[in-house]
Amino acid sequence: MKATTTKIHPYIYVGLNETKVSNDITIERVTKTVCEYFEGIKPRDLLTRSRKSERCIARYIVWHLVKKHNPAITIKRLGQYFDRDHTTVLNGFWQINNLMETCEKMRFDVSAIENLLNLPRVARTENARIIIQLTNKVKPKFKMLTELNNRRK
Repeated sequence: MKATTTKIHPYIYVGLNETKVSNDITIERVTKTVCEYFEGIKPRDLLTRSRKSERCIARYIVWHLVKKHNPAITIKRLGQYFDRDHTTVLNGFWQINNLMETCEKMRFDVSAIENLLNLPRVARTENARIIIQLTNKVKPKFKMLTELNNRRK
C-alpha cells in the first residue's frame, strides 16, 4: 500500500492511500446519479449559472461526493467543469456540510446517492476526513472577513 500526499487546498495537504481512492468516480457519473435521484433536475441544469436552491444543493452534493470519493480531482477542476471559481466550490463544501449537520433528510439523501453509486464503505470513511478538514479551514476565514466588514460599518 503506497501512501501519497495530495494538495487539496493551498494550505491543506492530506495523506491518502492510493488503493482506497475510487478511480471510477467521475464528475459526470456523480452528476448523472444526483440528477436521477432528484427528479426534475437535468445535468445541464447544474452547469448553468442558476442560483435556485434545488440546483445549488444538487451541485453542492456533486462537489461533496466527487471530492470525498476521488480526491485526485482538484477543487480547481471541479470549478472549471461547472464554470465556477474554486472559492465557490470551497463555499459549496462548507454549505453542504452545514446542511448535513443540521438536516437529517440531507444526510439521508447523500447516503442514498452514495448507495446508488455503489461506493465501498472503506472509501466513505477513509476520505471523509478530507472534506471535514477542508471546511474547518475555510469556515473561520469567512467568519473573520464578516467580522471585519461589520466593524468597518
